[in-house]
Amino acid sequence: MSENKISRESAELQIQEMFDYFLLDKEDIANEEGEEVLNTVMNMLTRGIQKGLLEITTEDGLKVTQHLKQEIDGISKIEYIDKVAKAKIAMGTSKSKNAQLRMNEFMSTLGDVPVQVLAKMQGADLTIFGRVALVFSMV
Repeated sequence: MSENKISRESAELQIQEMFDYFLLDKEDIANEEGEEVLNTVMNMLTRGIQKGLLEITTEDGLKVTQHLKQEIDGISKIEYIDKVAKAKIAMGTSKSKNAQLRMNEFMSTLGDVPVQVLAKMQGADLTIFGRVALVFSMV
């Protein structure tokens, strides 16, 4: 496995910044199973940050940048910004019954990328995308 670009502590601080931005707290999780899922998500996001595949900043509002391992249709990075309300409206008006497609539409709005790009993700890119989507969907 490749060498880490960022320390675990620095990566965890970035994740905590995102949680603080949304006022999310592990203490709000009602059961052990939910807390375990959240810990798994946080660990996967931490590894993504450490490997340089994910970057979280909150200086000018929340921005989560996913650096793709595999370029898709000329796109090498996606910047998801805090447009959660707009994205939830888009997801709510979706005619699709498919939960994955609705989540892709939600994240497409946040990242300002076509749904087709998100649907082509594989491997680590897909894993990171899924975990970022879970955090945004908690808001």
